[in-house]
Amino acid sequence: MSVLPRDARSAILEDQQRCLAEELALARKQLRLTRLRLLESDRRVQDLLASNSWQATEIARRLGRHFPALARAGVRLGKLATWAALGELSARARSRRLTRHRLAQAPEPPEPAPPSPELTAASLAPRPPTPGERTILIADASIPCPDRHAGARTTAAFIAAFLEAGWSVVFAPFDRLDAGDYTRALSAQGVLVVDGRTIGGIGAWLAAHGPALDHVMLMRPRPAIALLQLVLERTDARISYYGHDLHFARLRAEAALARDIDLGEIAERELAIERQIWRTVDVILYPSATEAAAVAAMVPGVTATAVMAMAFDQFPAVRAAAKTATLLFVGNFAHAPNQDAAIWFAGTVFPRVRAVRGDARFMIAGSGPTPPVLALAGDGIEVTGYLTDEALQRCYEEARVAVVPLRFGAGVKGKVVEALRNGVPVVTTHVGAEGIPGLADIVPVHDEPAAMAAAILRLMADDAAWGAQAEAEIAYARAHFSRAALRGALLGALEPQAAEVGAALRVP
Repeated sequence: MSVLPRDARSAILEDQQRCLAEELALARKQLRLTRLRLLESDRRVQDLLASNSWQATEIARRLGRHFPALARAGVRLGKLATWAALGELSARARSRRLTRHRLAQAPEPPEPAPPSPELTAASLAPRPPTPGERTILIADASIPCPDRHAGARTTAAFIAAFLEAGWSVVFAPFDRLDAGDYTRALSAQGVLVVDGRTIGGIGAWLAAHGPALDHVMLMRPRPAIALLQLVLERTDARISYYGHDLHFARLRAEAALARDIDLGEIAERELAIERQIWRTVDVILYPSATEAAAVAAMVPGVTATAVMAMAFDQFPAVRAAAKTATLLFVGNFAHAPNQDAAIWFAGTVFPRVRAVRGDARFMIAGSGPTPPVLALAGDGIEVTGYLTDEALQRCYEEARVAVVPLRFGAGVKGKVVEALRNGVPVVTTHVGAEGIPGLADIVPVHDEPAAMAAAILRLMADDAAWGAQAEAEIAYARAHFSRAALRGALLGALEPQAAEVGAALRVP
């Protein structure tokens, strides 16, 4: 039996590898086209279900399920009557209604600022990759402002993780706004920013440079659903979605608490949008395993993974218990869950604490305080407004207890993680503890005002209990929220699930 020379075997194996690569590329293209069709079908179904005609015929449809023959006859007669009575006018009116509904559900990005002539899509190419380097486009609602929003801290941490891993990063803010110093800080890190100054915006940029991308990460439902079709059409890159939290779940909880039917309907529309995204992308990321499991249960077959959202370089040593009686609540108070929490705590929990500790202070620290939050100031309550990172750090150092009294929300709460990292004993609710495994083992978790007030008073009176909880919190944060842990989890989640083509075709 003759044996082929080594060179001939190598040539055959190389041909097999090339054929497999071509077949995989063709399969990915077909999959992408199928996803585009599914996306458009989802939109049409949502238009139909939200239409006035569908809602008006609900009773008729119920009767039709019990009397199918009568239903078929009714449909025929209805068609004839409609065509005779309204004709083309009805069709045009319905088309206009559906068009308005579609625009309301998936609004186009706002008009960009007047472009600078030098910022064309062609001039804003990603830098040429070095061997083995990968290029990612990240699209979020706006340029990350890490000192103002917890979600922006997560986006900034992801960008830093990719840069540290040697990736080339492009960032596109959905609002297209140049955020001044924040944009310049991003550019100084080596990130290419494609905002409203770019002629043609992200669409023109993708048309010119989409083939150079290895990965696209979309963030939050509205930006993601608006950009998804554009991304599918103009690049073959793998697509991931990071939701920051389950938006529909947060809205559902708020609607239930407020008994708001309209808000409940908004939550269901948000769920429909999130489902479209989950079914279309390659990888789904959420801050907690609970959220990832919920997505996998609702849409079987998708790849949903948990990636902890916060990362820190350093963790302080445990310090002596603060001698103040300051309770600290940190957040962006333009966010509905934070506003509700501040008002609820100030009205139900803080008076119980103040009745025992007359020197107690409740500090509401963070950007975007709304008029109802500003109105809380006085009688031991301080509303600081925006604070720099340095000023916020001083607040943590002076605080005796960090309170996170959230009554609704979703995902891992950045304010809880920051307090853990700073070693300030936390008292929170079950909503505040969501997504952080084992948190209830080291911090008090209570939903009732009396129990929460009792836990706070215990930490204010007992230095030994204060020190033990502070030590446990710092140890937990060091184990779960280091930069290395975030980078490993993030990059591991984005790796292709299938083996590389030709990995098994090696020349002996």
